[in-house]
Amino acid sequence: MADDQTPFEQACIAQGWDQPGKFVAAFEKTAEILGEPVTVTTRHVRRWMREIPPPTPRARPWRVIHAMFGVDQPASVS
Repeated sequence: MADDQTPFEQACIAQGWDQPGKFVAAFEKTAEILGEPVTVTTRHVRRWMREIPPPTPRARPWRVIHAMFGVDQPASVS
């Protein structure tokens, strides 16, 4: 694990999503399972991985991301 990785990037790598394209593929699959009509681009993922603090996703992508990492959603996002 490199010292310059953000916590989000570290979490993605731990899940096997070491490239933005892999994250997007997993995101799309999860969104389909959840029935969320939402997409993200590799640009979104690169920003989330590299910016400190990362931009906060909107509610629909946020729900998908929470599902991908297996964490409960905050009540304010539901």
